[in-house]
Amino acid sequence: MACFEISQRHVFQTGLELTAGANGIERKPRFETVDVGQRSTFKPRISADRKFIELKFQYESATLAKLAPVMPIPVAGGINPETDLISRPDVDVHAIETVMMLPHESTAVIAGPVQQRDVTVEHALPMLAQLPYMNRLFRVRSQTKETRSQVILLTARVINEEPKESDSAKFVKEYKKACGEGRTEDAMRFAMKALAMDPKCFEK
Repeated sequence: MACFEISQRHVFQTGLELTAGANGIERKPRFETVDVGQRSTFKPRISADRKFIELKFQYESATLAKLAPVMPIPVAGGINPETDLISRPDVDVHAIETVMMLPHESTAVIAGPVQQRDVTVEHALPMLAQLPYMNRLFRVRSQTKETRSQVILLTARVINEEPKESDSAKFVKEYKKACGEGRTEDAMRFAMKALAMDPKCFEK
């Protein structure tokens, strides 16, 4: 199984615990960690003839949509801006999970999650919009929704690695070649080297 991740971690203060101590009210903030980004998990299984790959694919995308308004916690003695302001993040999570059978050297196209966000578009007259104090009269702002979609391409490829020939097998091959050519001394030398590395090399 393989995993590929591109993410960023954000820490938010989402709570505040107040306790009475010897020096007055003690503040103990509570924090929440949010990871945003993309995470892909691949779990392949190759067929016996090594021509197909059964792939289990999981994809997750998390984006920080917005933050709830910062809420102050009233505490006797005034508000400490470092501990008495809490907020809760709003995270959009999109996930895809699929299992597919792909032939060798084939490419699969997967439609990813579709996201929408609010976009502010401003239209203005080129010359009049630069006038000081009056430029607001010649500017128009509109709110539109922008749709973003993701496409994921996966290419399946089976890599066939040829087994590496051992040194003892090379000497056995040279031994057989020397025997065929009638080189007795060379054959004996290659046989001794092969047996020294692997006593069972001639049984394979």
